[in-house]
This record gives sequence, C-alpha cells and structure tokens, in this order.
Amino acid sequence: MPETDNTQPGPAATTQAGTTTPRAAATTSTPAAGATAPDPVKQLLQTAKRLKGQSEALDPDDLVSSVTNFGTGKAALLAAYKDKYPDLRTLWNTQHQQIVQLHSALSSAYPEAQRNKLINDCICTRRRAIQCEEDALQKRQLCAKGVREQARDAAEQVQKDAKTRLDALTANADGISAALDNHADLITQIKALLSTPNQPIVLLLFWFELLPGHLQLMPSDAPADYQSFGKGELEADLCKAAYAQPCPTPAGVCTPPAAGAPPAPVRRRVVPWLARPGTEYESELIVAWNDYLAAVEKLVAASGDYEADRDDLTAMQNQLDADKAALDEATRTCLVASAPSVPAQSDTANSG
Repeated sequence: MPETDNTQPGPAATTQAGTTTPRAAATTSTPAAGATAPDPVKQLLQTAKRLKGQSEALDPDDLVSSVTNFGTGKAALLAAYKDKYPDLRTLWNTQHQQIVQLHSALSSAYPEAQRNKLINDCICTRRRAIQCEEDALQKRQLCAKGVREQARDAAEQVQKDAKTRLDALTANADGISAALDNHADLITQIKALLSTPNQPIVLLLFWFELLPGHLQLMPSDAPADYQSFGKGELEADLCKAAYAQPCPTPAGVCTPPAAGAPPAPVRRRVVPWLARPGTEYESELIVAWNDYLAAVEKLVAASGDYEADRDDLTAMQNQLDADKAALDEATRTCLVASAPSVPAQSDTANSG
C-alpha cells in the first residue's frame, strides 16, 4: 500500500537520535568551530573494511570496492544530479498547480462527508481486510520459526531494504523523472473520468495514488502553503477509523515464539524525492550508505547467532531423526545401568 507519511524505517537504532520527520531531510552533526570535518567516504571505507571478512558470505557485493566506487564517482554523481534537478523541480511545480486545481474540482464534486464515506466503505475497509489477512499469514509463518531464525530473517529484510533505498537514492533523478511521468498519466486519467459514470474512481486515483506520490517528492524548502497542502487527507488520515478496527481471530490461531521487541527504527524519507543538490543530496547519500553498512553488520551478528545454534524446522527435524535413531540403544544402556545388578547364573542353572 502507498506510504502516507513520506518516511520509511531505516535500520533499528539504540536511540532515537537522527530520527527524521515527514518531508524533512536527514541531518548530520556539525563539527566544532575550528575542527576539520572527517571525510565521510573514508569513514564508510573503514567500516566496509572492518566488515569485509565477516560479510562476504551474506552480501553479494564486495563492500570495500562498492564504497570505493562510490567515493570515486561521487563528484560526477552530484554534478549530474545538479544538472537534472532544475527541470525536475520545475515540472514538479507545474504539476503541483494542476493537482491543486484538481483537488478544488474534486472537493466540489465530492463534499468531505460524502467523500469520506465512499472512501471508507469502498477503499479503507477493503484495505483493512487485506492488512488482517497479511497479519494472520505472517503470524502463521512465524509460528514455524525459532527465535534466532526470526532474528536472522528480520535482519536480512532490513539489509535488503537498506540496499534498495541506497540504490534508489543513487538513481534519485531517474526515480523522480519516472514518478513525474506516472503522475502526469494519473492527471490525464483523472481528467478523462470527470463527468462520466466512472467518475467515482477518481477518489482512488487522486487520494491514494496521485496526492501521496506528489507529496512524497516535495522539496524540503517548498513554500509553506505547499507544505500544508493535502494535510489530513492522506491514507493514514482518511482510513484512521477503519485501520483501528481489530482483526478477526483466524481459525487455527497460534502464538509465535517471542523474539523480543526490536529497537524503534529510525525514520527515513521515502525515495525518490526532490533532495536539493549539493549538501542535502550528498548527506542523504552518506546516511543511506551508513544505514546499509549498519544493516550488514546486524545481519552478520544475527546470522552468527543462528548458525551457532539453529532453531528452524529443519534443525528440529534433524535432531528428532537423530534422537529416534539413538532411542533403542540409549534405552538398552539406561536399563542396564539403572537396574540392580543381576547375579550371574551357574552353568547348572543355565542347562536347566
């Protein structure tokens, strides 16, 4: 389902430091007056070298060469992004005006109470049902997993997500361009539906696809009226009541092994978005690299714990097979060792 707050979780952190707010760029610490700021690429390289020997079996990329290539190509990447940014921002601004006009027309066609009822009945309740199905399936899957297996799988997902975000941010200009093309197509679709029997479909296309996608791209230095546009009209707001409904208890419910609550994740802006060229875009790239390397390190640790004492179904089955194979011999040994000693019989007794 579409993101509604323009942020997504990064790797879990031990504190909330560095947490970003919706539509806000990640920040980096400022060195003290007179101090020389450390080279962030060198710091990334040091981390990659430390992880290299541990992570090769888990990460298909060579971390050291990947960071080295980033450092070598960073200037060209920043320059290319700077060249493309003005046209992308101009197109976003143009689309913003079109979307504001569409919003006005649709708000007139569907007063708030009518709009909210249609959205709740036809969109939110159905999406809530899907959420409940997903939750039931996830719980059923977790019931078959051990605690260490869960931790390993969760760390693996965080690592994959961090890599996906890093790759998307590296290709941010291309992602913005593709998103703007998609938004232009949505605008055309919405206009074509107006004054037709299928006009109500615009409620889905505008409030659940076009508006959140457009706001996701918003620059952090956009004017205040741009920043407030659409406030209270995203999925989390429109579906708040429906999403608060408890899920039904499915048949055959089970209780997954308790793996412990993970630390609260750091929030990051969903990519792509119109990060400003220069310091903002560069710092976002560094943050994404740090998130990725941190995720690799956590995966290494979680995988080590799991491999040291596997608790998945295969390991349980193997242990069961081994115990069953040894059962007869263990039983005989126990009986002989535990029972009182039996006197040796004489040859006469044995002959009967």
